[in-house]
Amino acid sequence: MRPAGFVRRVGVLARRIESLVRRHGDATAWQAELDRLAALEGHDERAAHALFLTLKARLIQQRRDDLREALARFSFVAELPPRDLPGESLERLDRDNVRLAHALDHARAVDADLASSDAARQEAAAIRQLPAPWRPAPVSWQDLRALAAEAATWRRRLGREARVARLAVGLARDAARLSELAVDLPETRDLPAEAALEVLADARERVAAALQLEAAWHAARRDVRHSDVRAHRRSAGRALEARLDEALVARDGGALAGLAEDVARLRRAAAAQAEAAARDRRRGVKPPRGGDDLGGMYG
Repeated sequence: MRPAGFVRRVGVLARRIESLVRRHGDATAWQAELDRLAALEGHDERAAHALFLTLKARLIQQRRDDLREALARFSFVAELPPRDLPGESLERLDRDNVRLAHALDHARAVDADLASSDAARQEAAAIRQLPAPWRPAPVSWQDLRALAAEAATWRRRLGREARVARLAVGLARDAARLSELAVDLPETRDLPAEAALEVLADARERVAAALQLEAAWHAARRDVRHSDVRAHRRSAGRALEARLDEALVARDGGALAGLAEDVARLRRAAAAQAEAAARDRRRGVKPPRGGDDLGGMYG
């Protein structure tokens, strides 16, 4: 969308200045000069061209000042380009501003990577043996590209350390959920990050498997201790519970799965017998003597 006042400017010089203002300046601040240029283009081409060059030089210089000011805010930028380059063409100054803009992008990347590295260091410090903090030595604005590459390398390195720390913390939290089985957790403080990630990934699989076994064991144990089973299939229930415990200690997932099916059948049989006993009570029929487990292990 064009700023106010641009719609009727159809001259070539006005359009070129419009483009520069959009790139580097504030259209509102330049409105008066833009109006003058638009007016001159209609009747005095020489004066319009001179004003165009003046406005272009001012825009380029303003852009250069803004870039130098932004670069000066970074402590690792030790040397800035001169503010003025006497005798240089506007095209050369404009190209130089492009280089300054790229340098500013690199400086911002360095600053962001330093912040990311510091956050990762703080996250991993309690768990990992970390290298000494890296702080870049001040460099010239022309060397910021290389500095940005080095900062990115440190960011990735500290990021790996933070991933190790997160994985170790999560692994310890999951292992603490185990109530019956134990899983030895590896000590990875002094291992290289890549090796630590592999070791922790293996331990995570073992903890996950143990948690899955315990979940299956708890579910089957809950069913085998159901009130219906205790009332009508107590002996069979105790036998199954002992076999569940053995399968858990052996970490035999297949045996646990098979026993869980036995428990489900036993509970269905106990529920059916409980329902029959309830009907008999309503009819006033006395229950048979002989204790529990009447009718066989699975009814």
